[in-house]
Amino acid sequence: AGMAGVVALFRAGGSFVLLLLAAAAGCVLLVFNLMEALLRLVLGPIVHVGAICTVRYLYPLEVGRIHIALMRSFQRTQGKSHSRLVAVEVTPEMHVWIIPQLADNYCYVLVDRSGPGPHPATIIDPSDAEACQTALASVSESYGAIDVGSILLTHKHWDHQGGVRGLLRAISKAVVFCGEPCEGTKGPYLEHDQELSVGSITLRCIGCPCHTKGSFCFYIHQPGCTPVLFTGDTLFLGGCGACFEGNNTQMLRNFARILRTCDPETLVFPGHEYTTMLAASNATGLQETVAHGGQPPRRLFEFWSFLSRAQHRRSLKEPVPTVPLRLRDEVRFNPMFRQLHSLQAGIQASVKAAHKARGPARVVLQAGAPELV
Repeated sequence: AGMAGVVALFRAGGSFVLLLLAAAAGCVLLVFNLMEALLRLVLGPIVHVGAICTVRYLYPLEVGRIHIALMRSFQRTQGKSHSRLVAVEVTPEMHVWIIPQLADNYCYVLVDRSGPGPHPATIIDPSDAEACQTALASVSESYGAIDVGSILLTHKHWDHQGGVRGLLRAISKAVVFCGEPCEGTKGPYLEHDQELSVGSITLRCIGCPCHTKGSFCFYIHQPGCTPVLFTGDTLFLGGCGACFEGNNTQMLRNFARILRTCDPETLVFPGHEYTTMLAASNATGLQETVAHGGQPPRRLFEFWSFLSRAQHRRSLKEPVPTVPLRLRDEVRFNPMFRQLHSLQAGIQASVKAAHKARGPARVVLQAGAPELV
């Protein structure tokens, strides 16, 4: 009996020690979690503001080209481009070549084949001159010869204009167009609704200030031709660029402008391969929207089908670009368009309520509110 009491005492003592150790470990984890939360609370805004200031003021300077060098080094370690070179035949007379650049950038070559060669062409957002010239050799070989007369830049960031200097050495006659100070141009700068020509193709410049103050999209809409939109870092498949030189209201205004200007069948060519990453991150938001009746249930099926196709393209041994995508599909899946439609629905509901309560009413949007369509 005495021995059994000793054993029971040891067991009780062991359990008490284990309980103390567990409590101590819990306290330590709690302290670490509190410290992490405090650091995030204090340092989060500082890091956020620091990142915005770096991109806004430091990155556009010559020192920002370091980013291009780092991205080229990363690409070389991968041993291949992030995507294969692809030609999109919009019409027999108009082709768009998708050129992979750096880690996830896209450069585009627009070719007008309506007349005899050499065919007029323009380059949009070249970030890597070497990769671009290699691709241009393949493009020229496909058509016999092309005549590059211009370089179009959606904005000033180096990952969209880093290849201009090298290209101008090889194509000295090319004219550079941008909406703000960029490599190869000191003005005059692009203006909203300005038109540019590439052979028989006319591009309309759509001002979209927010990612940078001089950001532009380039829109092609000609009779008998599927419309095309080059969006740079304003509109991605599934999202939008960061508001480095603007705010969310300005970005919503840009999306409203795109929605009002462009045909639903427009092919959207963004500046980066972000589709699977952005789409996956937007899944929860779409599910909540459908659950609350903001979208029909079939929208989830359409979304998962779209994401599955995109993931399949990216999982191939030689990944295929997920771009372009029809604007009508982008409107259904992009959270910025959903936010825009939610604002519109809210205003319409307010108008109906005011009309019912007091008769005809006039709604005045506050300054800076997005243009609704």
